[in-house]
This record gives sequence, C-alpha cells and structure tokens, in this order.
Amino acid sequence: MGIKAGFAEADITPQDWPVRKYGGLRKTVYAHWACDPPCARAAVFEADGKRIAIVSLDIVIIEWEHVQAIRAEAQQRLGIPPENVLVCATHNHSCAAVITRPVFDREEAYLEFMREQAVAALETACERLTDVSVGMASGFEGRVSFNRRFIMRDGTIKTLPKRADPNIRHVEGPIDPEIATICCKDSEGRVVGVLVNFACHATHRMGGDMLSAGYPGALCRRVREAFGVWCTCVFLNGACANLIHINLSDPDYIDDPEHIGRVLAADAVRLIEGMEFSSELDVDARAADIRLPLRDFSALEEDIKRSGFTDPLLAGVDVYEASLQILKDIRAERDYEPAQVQVLRIGDVALACIPAEYFTEHGLRIKMQSPIEKTLVVSLANGWVGYVPTVEAFARPCGHETTSALWSKLIPEAGDMLADTAMQLLGEL
Repeated sequence: MGIKAGFAEADITPQDWPVRKYGGLRKTVYAHWACDPPCARAAVFEADGKRIAIVSLDIVIIEWEHVQAIRAEAQQRLGIPPENVLVCATHNHSCAAVITRPVFDREEAYLEFMREQAVAALETACERLTDVSVGMASGFEGRVSFNRRFIMRDGTIKTLPKRADPNIRHVEGPIDPEIATICCKDSEGRVVGVLVNFACHATHRMGGDMLSAGYPGALCRRVREAFGVWCTCVFLNGACANLIHINLSDPDYIDDPEHIGRVLAADAVRLIEGMEFSSELDVDARAADIRLPLRDFSALEEDIKRSGFTDPLLAGVDVYEASLQILKDIRAERDYEPAQVQVLRIGDVALACIPAEYFTEHGLRIKMQSPIEKTLVVSLANGWVGYVPTVEAFARPCGHETTSALWSKLIPEAGDMLADTAMQLLGEL
C-alpha cells in the first residue's frame, strides 16, 4: 500500500517581550529577544486511511495538559485520534517559562500561542500530504554527547563536576551513540521531510537575556539548507536524562550549539545519501495509561536538615525546601504520577515515546529488547513525570537526577515500568 506524508513548521518565538525565561534558580530571568527562532515542527503520515502525527516543540518540557489540548484540536480539525498524535519537546532549555518553578511562574499567554502554532503546523502538514517514498538508516555518533554523572572517590555521584576534578573515579554510565534518520522523498525525488532521533540534553544559552532553539534548531536549519526550502526537519530527542553536550575530558572541545547542529546534520545527510526507499508502507499507533508510584520523600527532609547539603547544579538548599512542600502537597492528593506511554510505527520503524527525562540505559534496553528491530526511543514525549533514573543509579548517594525534588519524585522501579509498558505495546504493533 502507498504512504503519504506532509511536513511543516511554525515559528513559536514569543510575540510580546519581555517574557519570563525557563531556568532562573535564584530569581526570575527575562528574555528580550531571540537569537534564532524556536519552532513547532510537524510530520503527518497516512496509509490505508490511517493517520499518525508528530509535533516537536523547541521547548524544555511539554506538560500533559498542553498535550491534551493540542491533541483535542488535532482530532476536531484533522480527524486524527489522540493516541495517534505524538507531542514532544526537544528539551531546549533556552525557552520561555513553559512550566512553573519556585522562583518563576509559567507564561500562560505564551503557552496558548505555542499550542495554537503547534496545531497550525499540524494543519499545514496535513494540507501538504503527498505520495512519498520512505527510507530509514542509523549511524554512530560519539563526538557530541557525553554521560554527565561521575562516580567520585568517596562513592558518591556528582552531576557535571568540575573538569579535571582529582576526586573523580570514573564516569557512571554509557551514552547512546545512535543517530537515526527517517527520510521522505516526494514523487519528484525531492527530500520533503526528515526525522532525526538522537539522545542529548540541550542546555545551551540557558542563561542570558535571549531565547534560542539550541542545537536541535541548528540541526534542523542545516538539514533544510542541504535539501532546500521545501524540506522540514523534525528533531526527536532520545533517552537523554544523563547525557549532555559537555565533554569534561577534553578542554579543547567545542561546546557550541551551531557546531553540534552541523555535526548531527552532516550525519543525517550522509545517512540519507545511502538510504534505500520504499513507498509500500503502513502506519500504526498504540498508547497505554499507567500509574507510577511516588517515592518516600522523608530522605529529602532529612537531607535538607543536614549541614552542607547541596546540589552541584543548583548550589543551594532553598530550591529543595520549596520542592519538598510541593511534593508533600502532591502526596496529599495521590500516591502516584499518571503517565502515558505511546508507540508509533512507520513501516518497519517503531518509536517508543516516554513522558520523562529518561536515563539512557532504559532507552538502550528498549532498543535491544524490542520485538521490532528498528525501534527508536523518544523522551519528553506526551507529558513529563521528571527524571527517571535506573535502580542502580539510586543505589549511589547524591546526584542531581536522583535527589528527590520536583524533577525527581518516582520510585526507582518507574523506569522499568515504563520500559515494560513500551515493550508490551510494541508487541501489539
């Protein structure tokens, strides 16, 4: 059977300035301009009367309520079932305040605009649906992503310690070096759309008075430059919770979003040049709602009382004090965090979509144990339940990702619960 695809992007640069910026830990930070435009990028696939859709936003996190709103509009306007729509974030930290934190409130007017632009991108992608041939290829890219958690000589964990710290014993875990590319060509042989999947935090330009799309935006712009203005590139971040673009082993390493975008775009272009394409593909989707238990927060309460308690990324206890009260309020209402796991299939390629900052070990497990050989993992997808480390990571003291806070609140087994659910759904495709 034949397959159609359509791609589009919409600018989500704020219309009104200044805006509160994500990431202020001591005070509210305002952005007054954008050095490059953050976007909503959409892809729609249709085969045998069934549609699946993807919209990727250049923001740090997409909360579940916004996923629901975008899906509802997509269903009403475009007839796409909610479980067939993936809404994800590139995890770009240089964005407007799309969530609330102890020292800043989210930008409600901006969020409404962002949702409208996401739906507009989906609408345009549907209008552009055309017969395509589809190819997929993966490569190895180990030059721009690095595990950021280090085991110290005293057995504790430090997230992003100082370069050449003599107390570093060794890096805790692996990276996922796979860069995967799905490419669509129209009947004239033009590349009209590209999906790129790679796992790495995107924290560039988090400070300062500007917004940016970070390396995901640079990647997408470079791919478009390679194939022409009719090409839209959609970036899907992988299991990136413990991965970052900072190389603590090499003081000469170029940690620049444009450089990383160029490297990844060159990989994608090279993969596309060697692809085999087919137009006889189908699509499918599944989703399951689960409850992830909250963990006991008494350890955090004791840590806060302990002299010298700190987090190397936050360098203070007040953020955790505020977190503790919010976590207690959540716990008073329920003892779990709701989450949805989704899987999509395009031909023989599957996407396992996880609503979390997911440790890369979990992503690698899904890839290696999936019943579908070509399985990719998309994190920060369809909501956000916080960091989801491995059970082994919780066994080591300290570390930003495992210390209880607003961003880390689930039981250690939550990651395996998400992976098991994804595997079950993949088996149904």
